[in-house]
Amino acid sequence: MIKKTLIPLMLIFCLLFLSACGSDTKQAVNCNEAAQKVLSSQNFVEDMETMDKELIEKRLGLEYDIYADVAMILDSSSQTAEQIIFATAKNDEDLAKIKEAVEINRDYLIDLCMGYNPGEVPKLENAVYKTKGLQLAFIVSSDSEKANNTLMEIWK
Repeated sequence: MIKKTLIPLMLIFCLLFLSACGSDTKQAVNCNEAAQKVLSSQNFVEDMETMDKELIEKRLGLEYDIYADVAMILDSSSQTAEQIIFATAKNDEDLAKIKEAVEINRDYLIDLCMGYNPGEVPKLENAVYKTKGLQLAFIVSSDSEKANNTLMEIWK
């Protein structure tokens, strides 16, 4: 009798324990709210503008439906490389695609800036680029340390 009740109770306990461990790493913050917090923490050189769905697709070359959530804020004058990208993927495969697109975009901007605005290259090379669970953050600013501290505060 004890074995019959003990085994199901142990199984339930194990399932609860495992489900509690997994959910914590996959939680993501709202991308727009996170991007706005980073924006307000930085002293960007130019005015920054939030991108709409079509511009996000064009900039990263990915269909919009790949994201569970996404926000992109860019220098509205296009004179600097400064930008904020927060993206939450739907799964690990989509996260890998988003990471690749962000890396390609970063490398393209480095090459572009070398030719006409080399002062922006260090910002790109020192950009904050991190993932947590299924969420990615890419922040190009003149103060990478401050951007990183803000990101860690958002993701705590």
